Amino acid sequence: MPHEEKKPETRSMEPEEKKVMREDQEMIKYFKDYRRNFEPQMMRGAKLWNMIAEPSPRDDISNVFIGIARMVSMQSIASMTAGRPFFGFRPGASSDFAKIPIWQAGIDHILDVSNYDSKQQLFFVDHTVTGLGVFEVVPQLPMRKVRLRKENGEFDEVYKRDYRRGKVEVRHRHPLEVWVDPSA
Repeated sequence: MPHEEKKPETRSMEPEEKKVMREDQEMIKYFKDYRRNFEPQMMRGAKLWNMIAEPSPRDDISNVFIGIARMVSMQSIASMTAGRPFFGFRPGASSDFAKIPIWQAGIDHILDVSNYDSKQQLFFVDHTVTGLGVFEVVPQLPMRKVRLRKENGEFDEVYKRDYRRGKVEVRHRHPLEVWVDPSA
């Protein structure tokens, strides 16, 4: 018997779902229209960064500017990445003063687990060159692979949520792959 291809299950959308989808499409169109105004600046910044990272003569960028820009940007990046940031907490009540070291230790642990020190350099390079540095904070839910026996004796491998303690990770994102909400 030839392998039968399963067709995706389809259903018609409810009016409320259609309304939400239409609103999302309008918002995405608005974001694209807003970003389109800045694309020439973004392209110039990308060309400039390519020139700073790997200098080769170009007609549309001043060679004198490149040397100065490179020197200033690398010095500013070096001074900003000299150490790890310190996060202070403002307690809401007098009983919160005792919790401050715990909160600071929690932040330091998350930064250690995420290998923050290597990502800090990337963040400040992006921030210095494009004017926008982006970190993404991601919860990592533990998963485990379970092998379920089929009737014919074979196994299916399925990933299930493992209810151990989850982790939080900080990731670096390139500024040109991020959509910034203009209303934020």
